[in-house]
Amino acid sequence: MKKFFYLFFFSFLFLSCTKTNVDSKDSISIVTTSFPIYDFTRAIVSDVNNDYIAENNFTNVDIKLLIKPGMETHSFDPSPKDIIDIQNADIFIRMGGESEVWVDKIISTSNKLPKKILTLKDFVETCTSLSEDEHHNHHEHDEHYWTSSKNAIKMINAILQSIIELDNEKSNGKNITTYQENANSYIKMIENLSNEIKNTVDNSENKLLIFGDRFPFTYFTEEYGLNYLAAFDGCSTAVEAKTSKIAELIDEAKNSKAKAIFTIEMSNKKIANTIAQASNAKVLELHSCQNVSKDDFERGITYAYTMKSNLDALKIGL
Repeated sequence: MKKFFYLFFFSFLFLSCTKTNVDSKDSISIVTTSFPIYDFTRAIVSDVNNDYIAENNFTNVDIKLLIKPGMETHSFDPSPKDIIDIQNADIFIRMGGESEVWVDKIISTSNKLPKKILTLKDFVETCTSLSEDEHHNHHEHDEHYWTSSKNAIKMINAILQSIIELDNEKSNGKNITTYQENANSYIKMIENLSNEIKNTVDNSENKLLIFGDRFPFTYFTEEYGLNYLAAFDGCSTAVEAKTSKIAELIDEAKNSKAKAIFTIEMSNKKIANTIAQASNAKVLELHSCQNVSKDDFERGITYAYTMKSNLDALKIGL
């Protein structure tokens, strides 16, 4: 019995270490850390329809998402299978930054690396978020680079170039035109939505967003000229907001006659509801696209879809 167990275990280990991308030798295996990267990659090799839903009809590329839908991104810990997938990838795409220190550990200790490692942080302009809490007055780095549409487009182009290079190597470039057309179509979609958001903000007298939640939108607010107050600094790990901070947000909401208190995706909305009830405002969601729920993932929700949702929320909230 013990002999059978060891035979089974080592057979499983061998199979686990074998490359598991799609069968065709000219196919491309891509592993992505987080949802925005997965979405940008998917949009290059697949179609996004006019309702901003991904068709998921790619056949020559195998894309894996490590941080699964609904999972907390800041506390992710890769499994042995995840590490094997990274090692066997043709392209491993990461965002970069402190929230992905686990990637650095894998790269520094692994005896096998993917053919190409693409760090998208290297292609964008970064900024530092200044805390709105005057009692702390410290800087906290915001790593949600993609909430700026300009950064998102830079990321798409960086991913596109890496896929083109590999397609040239594996398929003599036979899929390049399709990938370029898909990328251009998605970029145009993002640009159009971005212009609508800008017009909405520009035509609004109110430029202040009050967040009864964490705040992953430094890049978003900077791009569109918005101000903000938030219950937490960035994506703070604190469980409860300070009572003084909630009181400050309630006073500001009342004084400014705020139409809405904003919250982020997959939030319990507890703080936002408290502020909204005290100031007679609505609770609206702005989606950071850091991750999506399992149901939304299966529906084919995209970065562009969340942009459209945010546009609709701003039209009401501002």
